[in-house]
Amino acid sequence: MAESQRIKVCQVLNAYRVGGAETVALDLARSLDPDRFESLAVALIEPRDQREPEMRRRFREAGVAAYALHGRSFRDPRTLWRIVRFLRQHRPQVVHGHNRFADLWAGRLAPLAGVGAVLWTRHSVYKDMQRRHRSSYQRLARRAVAVVAVSDAVHRYCLEVERLPAAKVRTIPNGIDTERFRPATATERQDARARLGVAGDEHVLLFVGRLSEQKGPDAFVALVRRLRQRGLRVRGFVCGHGELAARMQALVAGESGVELLGLRQDVPTLLGACDLFVSTSRNEGLPLNVMEAMAAGAPITAPDLAQIEQLVAGHRELESGLYPRPPEHGQVPAGQIDAWADVVAARLADPDLRHRCGAAGRAVITERFPLTRMVEEYAAIYESISAGRLVGPRG
Repeated sequence: MAESQRIKVCQVLNAYRVGGAETVALDLARSLDPDRFESLAVALIEPRDQREPEMRRRFREAGVAAYALHGRSFRDPRTLWRIVRFLRQHRPQVVHGHNRFADLWAGRLAPLAGVGAVLWTRHSVYKDMQRRHRSSYQRLARRAVAVVAVSDAVHRYCLEVERLPAAKVRTIPNGIDTERFRPATATERQDARARLGVAGDEHVLLFVGRLSEQKGPDAFVALVRRLRQRGLRVRGFVCGHGELAARMQALVAGESGVELLGLRQDVPTLLGACDLFVSTSRNEGLPLNVMEAMAAGAPITAPDLAQIEQLVAGHRELESGLYPRPPEHGQVPAGQIDAWADVVAARLADPDLRHRCGAAGRAVITERFPLTRMVEEYAAIYESISAGRLVGPRG
């Protein structure tokens, strides 16, 4: 396809932080057929920093043009003007938002810039959405070509809570690169565990996610401590960064059995080294970290959130790894940590069960949630936009 005929798609973010929504945007931008699409990304509220953010580096290394407007706030008129100016300069045909409230403001301002059809992906269930914000999204949805939900639960939320037009909402589940996230060989596993300093009789529990209240990393520390108090030889490793970083540093001080690894580029390798991937999330959209662990063949334990139940339904080995979900806010009660520890301890005691769980999880992702399927479905939306066709609900 000639350069002028390619569809220019702009992925819009709040900032280049490492997270699920940002990863989906990156996977889309790097995976779209370059003969049919031109991809770029922009972060609207990106702090000025001399260091290049990790996620922006990932966009750049994937060959995707990644811009930052360094807006101070969406209440600042200068920020809004920068958005309009950027859209006028780059003239994308598709403006695809991924974060609150970058999606809302990019959608509102695209008509002022005279460019781009608008859609956004709702990556999670936002129980803190205020009425005025819901009203703003309802108005914008009437002009948007589509609103994409990443799971059935998020789809229901868009209809029942945000009350978006049913004709505009469709479901496209997140997809995983099953070549990058694959089971480790025995040698790779042994080497990775050696680099972590793990003894041969120790079990490795791995947490990967943003250090935020939503993901509950403090509950992971409490879980590892409880298992060690029971006499289990376990080590916990936390991979990620976020607003709870300082608190986590204090929590793991002393004999917690947990080590903070920070942001890592070798997550697939770490998944190959672990005996169990542990999620302690309070709520999710469709959790990429759990899906990546499943793709890598790592056995999982996770809360019984509807979005996670969607991933394991019909597989008894996987379903038995779910435990009661934590409260939406505050400390997870000691009794619940004990219940979680029961589930984890049972899995650690049964290597055959862990092997079967890893194989079943890998099969679920490769069959139902491959990255290629997600990219093809988004590409179909983009091409419908370019052709001027209306996009109806699917999924």
